[in-house]
Amino acid sequence: MFSYSIINLNFILVGNFMNLFDTIKSFFNMAYLNEEMEKEFLIEESKKIIKYMKFILFIIPVFQIYNIIHTLIYTDFTLRSVASKVYTVFYIIMLIVSLVVILIGVNMDKSNYRGIINLQFVFSFFYIFWIASVTLYDQRVGNNISQYVTGMMFIGLLVYMTPIQAVFIFSIPAILFVVALNIFDKTTGSQHYGAMVSTICIAFSAIFISVYKFSRERQSFCEKKIIISQKNEIEEKNKMLKNLLEHDSLTGLYNRRFFDENIDNIFKSVAVGYGYISIFVIDIDNFKLFNDYFGHQKGDDILRIVSQTIISNIKYGYAVRYGGEEICVVVPNMKKGDAKNLSCVLLNSIRNLNIPTAIENVNLSISLGVHTEKVYKYTLWNDIFEKADKALYYVKNNGKNNFMFFDDLNF
Repeated sequence: MFSYSIINLNFILVGNFMNLFDTIKSFFNMAYLNEEMEKEFLIEESKKIIKYMKFILFIIPVFQIYNIIHTLIYTDFTLRSVASKVYTVFYIIMLIVSLVVILIGVNMDKSNYRGIINLQFVFSFFYIFWIASVTLYDQRVGNNISQYVTGMMFIGLLVYMTPIQAVFIFSIPAILFVVALNIFDKTTGSQHYGAMVSTICIAFSAIFISVYKFSRERQSFCEKKIIISQKNEIEEKNKMLKNLLEHDSLTGLYNRRFFDENIDNIFKSVAVGYGYISIFVIDIDNFKLFNDYFGHQKGDDILRIVSQTIISNIKYGYAVRYGGEEICVVVPNMKKGDAKNLSCVLLNSIRNLNIPTAIENVNLSISLGVHTEKVYKYTLWNDIFEKADKALYYVKNNGKNNFMFFDDLNF
């Protein structure tokens, strides 16, 4: 019974240990980034470095200048003690290095993201060694390591680095610091032991914070990319849905629904500047005869070809399948001269297709009724459309394969 309990206890301990291991593993789970995403992530981190390090690199030189001036004033500008000379040298070294880093950073290409990250890493490594050296020198009068602790936490919280870099940048100075304590610390053994333990604990804490920060930032980046990807996918689907709702599936032209819902707004936008608008009502000549002779499939093909030809020749405006084989083209801010040129282009582009019809020696053609008018607030689009439609009716009854402006009709 006793051995059975021991076995159960072992299973429980092993299980708890494995659960703890899995928890720690998931806690530091590094999100996988492909090469392109890794580059984007590093670019984003370099921008953060530029944003935050500017302030830090401004504070450090200012603080060192203050320390130098304070030391000079405190010693009546004599630096008579060895300590004052040593501290002044420390301050000058940090001042020079920080100014050099600022100079390099200012002249560095902002697109050189790896250079920015590496510069930050080198300066951080130097900073920890510098603050460790200052703290070691302080040990001649006590065992206070708060300055070193603050520096380690400061770097761990603010500086971007990989887990390997974090282990390197925090463990090596900590090891050297502990070894050097035997030389510079003049306190008792118990106090000496406490300082060493504190240093090691702080190093582990700084590594933990840095690795966690690195892991969370990568995870956050991945989550943001997923959100952006999902957003883009939704926008693309909405765009496709909108396109399906607004366009005729056969011809690719805007459909009647789009026309009815938007024509008033199109006219209002033109009316604001008292501009012109041109409406083209287009009909495929002898289309019913073509349909009956060649079949509806061929008829659909002709509709598609004519529609795409019209679309390709309109630089701006709206081409709408108004009904059956009738197409309406609305072009805001187009005067009569330009409308005439476009009518010729559309006519010739269809003629040049050289598509035979059911009538011998007669190729596919279109007829156009056109009207151009200056638009005011009280202008009704129905009136302009009816005028263009009347012009089309005239062309259809006078030989087809041509265009006519409503203004040129002789009533």
